[in-house]
Amino acid sequence: MQGRDAVVADALVMGGDDMMPSIGPRDSLKVARADPSSIGLGDVIVFKRYVPIAHRVVGRLNAFGRWYFLTKGDRCPFVDSPVSEGMLLGVVEGKSAPTKAGTKTEAAFSFILLWFLATGFLKGRAMRRLNTLARMFASRGLR
Repeated sequence: MQGRDAVVADALVMGGDDMMPSIGPRDSLKVARADPSSIGLGDVIVFKRYVPIAHRVVGRLNAFGRWYFLTKGDRCPFVDSPVSEGMLLGVVEGKSAPTKAGTKTEAAFSFILLWFLATGFLKGRAMRRLNTLARMFASRGLR
């Protein structure tokens, strides 16, 4: 593609659901630098307003020697306030689906959840056994 060059971020992880189903929460985006004049309607750009935001371009304007873009999330009913070329981080060129957490991490979170639920109901000997298991698990860590 003409006007696009180096990769800005190879694993920029998005957090919202404004672009569902195109881009989901926790999707990793490949963002490439782009010349503002090469960005067209329908392209998904990433810009920074406190945090990086990926939205689709629905309008563009060259005024006073600067490019301005009107963007909108695919799930949003309203258009965002204009994005100037100074806020632009790049254009989304690809994405990858979120990876599933590892088995040990899932086991740790499940155990912690069960621990909090059980502490409200268990008393006496059962509580002491659960506490012993928790200490044993914690001493091994998540490696």
